[in-house]
Amino acid sequence: MAESLSPSPGDDGPDLDALGVSGEDIRNFALGGLTRRLEIIGVPLETVF
Repeated sequence: MAESLSPSPGDDGPDLDALGVSGEDIRNFALGGLTRRLEIIGVPLETVF
């Protein structure tokens, strides 16, 4: 999942400084959302790997 949130090679990606967040902040937010959604449907994140 972390790899899918990385910018493409040669792509600067979004200007996170302008948003006032780091790439780690974005990844943690995305992981939290994914974890909550998986728990709702009864598939704990640990079982996906």
